[in-house]
Amino acid sequence: MREALRELASRRDHAAVVVLCAIVVVVHQLVRWHWFIDDAGIVFSYARNLAAGEGIVARPGGERIEGVSDPLWVVLLALFQVVRIDGFTIAKPLGMLFAVLTLPLVWKLSRLAMPRYEGPAPLFAPLFLALNSQLALWSTSGLENGMFVFLLCWAILRTIEDASTGRPWSALLWLALTWTRPEGLLYAAAGGLWFMVWTAKDGRPTRPALQWVALLAIPTLVVEALRVWYFAWALPNTWYAKIESREAQRFSWDARGWTQVREWAADTWNGWLAPLYVAGLAGTRGRRATLVLATVGFLGLTLLWPGPDALRDLSFWPTLPPTPDWYEWARVGLIVGVGAALPWWAAHRPRSRPLVMCWHTAFVAIVFSVYADGDWMGGFRWMSLMVGPLSVLFASGVKEVADRVERSASGSALQWGAAGWTTAAVLVASQLPPNFTITRDHKLHNTNETPARVKMRVDYTSSIARRLFVDEPIVNLDMDMGAHLWWRPDSVDVDMAGLVDIPMSRHTYKDRAFIEQYVFGEQRPMFGHVHGWWAKFSGFPTYGAWQDEYFELPPYQELPGMPLPEKHVGVWARRDLLMTHDLTPDPERTARFDRGPAVLDVEAPAPWGAGRRAYFEIKVLPPEGDPPPRFRLIAFLVSGRSVVASFELPMGHGLLPIGAWRPGEAFVGRYALPVPAGLAPGRYDVGVVALGARGVVRGSDPPASEFYTPAFARGEVIWPRVVEVVANDVAVARADEMAKDAIAHAGAGACGPAEQTWRLARLHLPWDDGWADAHAPAIDSALASCWANRATVEPKQAAKHLARAHRWDRENETLREVGSEVGAQLWREGREARSAGNWAVAYDRFSSLLQFQPWRAWARRYAEEARDHVLANGTTPES
Repeated sequence: MREALRELASRRDHAAVVVLCAIVVVVHQLVRWHWFIDDAGIVFSYARNLAAGEGIVARPGGERIEGVSDPLWVVLLALFQVVRIDGFTIAKPLGMLFAVLTLPLVWKLSRLAMPRYEGPAPLFAPLFLALNSQLALWSTSGLENGMFVFLLCWAILRTIEDASTGRPWSALLWLALTWTRPEGLLYAAAGGLWFMVWTAKDGRPTRPALQWVALLAIPTLVVEALRVWYFAWALPNTWYAKIESREAQRFSWDARGWTQVREWAADTWNGWLAPLYVAGLAGTRGRRATLVLATVGFLGLTLLWPGPDALRDLSFWPTLPPTPDWYEWARVGLIVGVGAALPWWAAHRPRSRPLVMCWHTAFVAIVFSVYADGDWMGGFRWMSLMVGPLSVLFASGVKEVADRVERSASGSALQWGAAGWTTAAVLVASQLPPNFTITRDHKLHNTNETPARVKMRVDYTSSIARRLFVDEPIVNLDMDMGAHLWWRPDSVDVDMAGLVDIPMSRHTYKDRAFIEQYVFGEQRPMFGHVHGWWAKFSGFPTYGAWQDEYFELPPYQELPGMPLPEKHVGVWARRDLLMTHDLTPDPERTARFDRGPAVLDVEAPAPWGAGRRAYFEIKVLPPEGDPPPRFRLIAFLVSGRSVVASFELPMGHGLLPIGAWRPGEAFVGRYALPVPAGLAPGRYDVGVVALGARGVVRGSDPPASEFYTPAFARGEVIWPRVVEVVANDVAVARADEMAKDAIAHAGAGACGPAEQTWRLARLHLPWDDGWADAHAPAIDSALASCWANRATVEPKQAAKHLARAHRWDRENETLREVGSEVGAQLWREGREARSAGNWAVAYDRFSSLLQFQPWRAWARRYAEEARDHVLANGTTPES
């Protein structure tokens, strides 16, 4: 790297152009400066958790899941997170820096490929990168792509230098590449192979090769051993989610991987420029070059001829037989074979060393993209990994073709004239249209699945959970985890894509028994984002549990300026968040309105503080009818015969229309009502009136006197002394007292009453997050200690109680002490059951252990093993 910068500084004209390219790189990335891909949020969350001492986990206190495939990038971001600079702040500047630092590297590689050349051709490599849309988009995405390209080019350059001196230190750069992405090991294999070939060809002993292998292999084996110890799996979870669990014919010509490669070749024009890259590798003169170009020409014909299917489909020749499978496989084999073999034909020239390595690393990128079955992200993410090597081949190819044209025009290529310069200018300019189009289209259309976009969904479901007074951590079903992990780290997420969810990553959606047991049995998401392609792919809407237990929420407003529909559909909620099958009425607080709804209960369990929000609860049955007629309920406070406040109670909270209510279920409305500031302290009656389509609906028990004057409206029903109104400071003081009572109950071992008291304390001051957050640490700790101590008293329920303790305070000392002993026992029993083949018991012990010791990664591995055995036998795990 230093040598490249030093040489570049000595050539001021070239340095000036590289600086200009750096400016273009910066400007190119600024076009998408406000765009992140949602997966970047996953990386940022891991970095935040690592910096906070939580370990390599997706969420604080969660399981050890290697849900990222770029550990070196995570560590780098974590270093900044330590000083409170998060990934959203630093990832883009880092990506831009790595992209800029790549420019002198590709310039130096091009110089090595043209050792006796003093013309401008080496500058075509940084120009290629400056214009390249893949480098710009993915260096600014928040992911590791920019760093990978930089390390790859540096490793190639250092390998060539080390091969000439016999030093093995380039292995460390390849090692860094393997820690940047798991397929980096494939690139390192290519680098190591050529290092050994060149050191042997130069007549050096085998010692440098052995040292090189040791420098790469020993740390790799150590890290792999640590990975298996820490995560219990040999590869990142992303591998199992994206590759291993996919049922794809990866090397079939029509598979998504090859389709995406073809789209990339067409959209970026790289397919048409492939002969240029071949010319850069093998040259244009001599027998070898002729053979290479002829081979590539034959390969091109096989690509241009799609087979008889195309002609038959176009009705040119409808009687043609279908394209045989052997033709498709032969074409794929020919592409792979030629791609792997071409560098060996060109390796006889010493100056070809950078070109050979650039070709093979670009070849590895394409093969991996095909094997990974492509990528869902727009902008050809996988192809960004090879743009550095491709730029060197481009620069060399432009020189070779321009030289050939100039030689044909003037008889000499020592210095370009009009023919050579025109050729070079046209070829360089060929990068402008496709890259401009890709960048423009990405800016216009790739606005979906960004953290900001998904955060709208996070905020939407969080606000609904708040309105419904959901007390437990939110359980969410979604495929976009970045925003969820970053902005709602305390939730429990079922990752439909499987990146941060081990059970989901080890199964396919065809495994319906697993989905029923895990998604609808164990997790039971409160909210789910399921529509469009994901609804069809997952098949969730076809499950009875989904149809019975979930309803679609109203669309929420998207970010302004988005080209997609203004409102986002496809968010679902569990019915029991606001509906109940308990139709038991309170005899003292019921009312049935003629041809209208029935009120089964009203409740104000906490005093109402004047001038703040107050909690009110009502249980309602709809009117008879299919569908039941719509209605409105108005609640009001009465002092004497005067109405002092009134409130509309939206039925179904505006989320579930009355027409969608089912027989046998009632709506439980939980409201935070605004209390007038001037309301005097005292006891108040509560009344309810129902409004139907034709006005007020008469109550079932109206006052006997026909001269009765209603307080609010005829047909009203009033219950006496339901609500107590107190001054605001009194409400706060009572909430404080109840918080102390919750701690006292917990200290006395009454864990259930302690939780109920803490909930009631919060209902004194609904939605007052500041007050709740101030009291939560002490109460959470007390509740955790209570449940942990309960585990010692009720050993048969120990795992359940410890799981409850972990829910309140995972750092609690009592939980740690009691959990250590109980965890050891569950681990031992699980291992014994596993050895005996008693898979139901094994699953119960391992999965129970994970509820309060989620860091036991091997328990998760054994639990999934046991789950599969149990489901294969057609039974249900005990837990």
